[in-house]
Amino acid sequence: NDDRVRLRSGAFGPAGAEGARLFPGPVNAALDLRGLVGFVDRHRFAWSTVGALESLPRHRESTLSPATPVSRGSTTSAITLLALASFASQSMVRVSDSLLPQIATDFGVSVGSASIVVTAYALAHGSVQLIIGPVGDRFGKYACVTAAAAMSTVLVLMCGLAGSLSTLVAARLACGLSAGWIIPLALAFLGDVIPYERRQQVLGTFLSGQIFGQLFGQAAGGVLGDLFGWRNVFFFLAALFAVATIALLIEFFRNPI
Repeated sequence: NDDRVRLRSGAFGPAGAEGARLFPGPVNAALDLRGLVGFVDRHRFAWSTVGALESLPRHRESTLSPATPVSRGSTTSAITLLALASFASQSMVRVSDSLLPQIATDFGVSVGSASIVVTAYALAHGSVQLIIGPVGDRFGKYACVTAAAAMSTVLVLMCGLAGSLSTLVAARLACGLSAGWIIPLALAFLGDVIPYERRQQVLGTFLSGQIFGQLFGQAAGGVLGDLFGWRNVFFFLAALFAVATIALLIEFFRNPI
């Protein structure tokens, strides 16, 4: 018996007609059956995949009411107040440069000897930044800036009340240790709360306050020092720190961030 069979167009309905058109001659029945089995397996896999996808759990809709959004505080006002504190902090960096002749005359020393107040502040201001990062992460950057501004208020006031050069040097050293926290932690706070696409614009606005503070400190040391004396310059900066501290505290309790 011949094991070849002729596949007619009616063997498998429409599929058989297509097969008869493509293979008009005799074909191997076993080969044709394997193709049919593969066709069935492929379609069965496809339908099982579709069923599995349809059985997956759908995304659950939020149960929060859109009428009650969660308040996250005002970052704009916080950044403005941080810029004010940075202004006061940066003013302290160069304020004593123009005051050295008056300080030297008041304490009866040379200008070179009085310049130690500049060196003490610069060393403290720079070295304290090595440790403030972990502390800011632990207790909150905004809270640490507020505490540093409060401490600077007292320490700058002590600079104006200093009765000797050694006392002034110690007070300036302590001022550098406290005011050195403000600008780095304020910048880190901006990086935490400002989206990346807006960060450059906000940083430009914030840094303008810092730059103006440095210019103001050097100019105020000369002008205000000549008009009102070197002690009143420190009193004025202490008042500026006090205003920044009060405003930061009000913002902190009103809109915790």
